[in-house]
Amino acid sequence: MTMGKRVAATSAENSLPSGTLVRKGSDRSVTTHGWLRMAKVATILLFLGWSVGQVCLDATWFTGLLFYIPSPAIFAILGTGTVLGLRGATGESSQRISITTVMALLAAGIMTFGVENQFSASAKADGQNTDPANIATIVHWNTCSGSFGQNQVRKKLLSLDADFYLLSEPLDDWPSWIKEDRHSVLWLPKMMAVAHNGDTLEKQPLVDREESQIWSVRWTHNGKTLHIFAVDLTSNLLQHRDPLLRELNQLIHEHKPDLVLGDFNAPRRSIQLQRLPKGYVHAYEVAGGEFGYTWPVPLPLYAIDQCVVGSDVDVLSYDLQTSFSDHRLQRLEIFRR
Repeated sequence: MTMGKRVAATSAENSLPSGTLVRKGSDRSVTTHGWLRMAKVATILLFLGWSVGQVCLDATWFTGLLFYIPSPAIFAILGTGTVLGLRGATGESSQRISITTVMALLAAGIMTFGVENQFSASAKADGQNTDPANIATIVHWNTCSGSFGQNQVRKKLLSLDADFYLLSEPLDDWPSWIKEDRHSVLWLPKMMAVAHNGDTLEKQPLVDREESQIWSVRWTHNGKTLHIFAVDLTSNLLQHRDPLLRELNQLIHEHKPDLVLGDFNAPRRSIQLQRLPKGYVHAYEVAGGEFGYTWPVPLPLYAIDQCVVGSDVDVLSYDLQTSFSDHRLQRLEIFRR
């Protein structure tokens, strides 16, 4: 390249608008301003979709998809945008950012920290004067078939020392942690129920489909029988959850189980999960006092593993624990009247 051509090229580059990124070997240029505008439009559309989802919930299949946009993600995106926007804006532009974006951020924050999660457990029962024989420890855990480490999952399950386990996607090598002289085992499609040896476990199918399972399990322990619904609903986003949850509520109304437990693959704020039959409540709402999201670990964004209790069961404690799976496990202590 001659000196004259080199000077001409340099002059052309210097004459470009401020903020223009020149890509060598290409006639196209992408500006920082253009990327920021695209990010702003995408954020606005995402927030509007999330807002529609929070209002309509899973009333239809499409609004259900919008409802599944996670509130913590919206809060994080808006928070990042607010910080970056305030740093780079001045005058009226800064005022617009503080009014609009911060209001949206506040809405997402209220939903995340004030509606979808709770940090006190004021409604849990007091078990000090109850008969220890009527207190039972229940565990539900989707172990992801031990994909995160079967030995670690086995050790965790044994350390919990529960009276009753319901495992979704159970371990493939279940004999390695279940001692047949110490445990009773009941196999269900995609699930497994485990109790102490000598306890009686009986099962009856209520919904037995390829992608969704609801089974009635009767567990007799210390002379008392607890009626449990073991639930594993589809994770297929093409299938509308509301009809499945409506069917579950109808079964609860008809059979009146003491406990409904499992991987629902539907958030706790789903319409039908807020319209539980009379006398039924979420154990988390009674005794939970922490972030209630259960999936996906290591950064849970959805409360899709549920435990619902009937009026004849008092919840003494309920907690969620993170271990070697993509789901957090549910552990509750109950008093059976």
